[in-house]
Amino acid sequence: MSDQLALGRLLEEAAELADEHRRTVIDTHRSAVQAWFDGLPVEDRDRLAAWFDRFAFETCSALAAAAGSYGVERNSPVVGNQET
Repeated sequence: MSDQLALGRLLEEAAELADEHRRTVIDTHRSAVQAWFDGLPVEDRDRLAAWFDRFAFETCSALAAAAGSYGVERNSPVVGNQET
């Protein structure tokens, strides 16, 4: 019985640490996004704000697709430049 209580407390502590880590990661990410946004030229900030104001979900989806495609293209080997 005491082993079960000890295990329960250990799992509870692990969950609390995981939550704390997750909050830290999210706070760091939000700070990085805010710094990136603040560094944009005013015209780009205005455009992005207007997109999110009118089409928040669609803008997130479009940005995710564009960034994902860019990442795939950037990280894939160039055709004809592969070693055999």
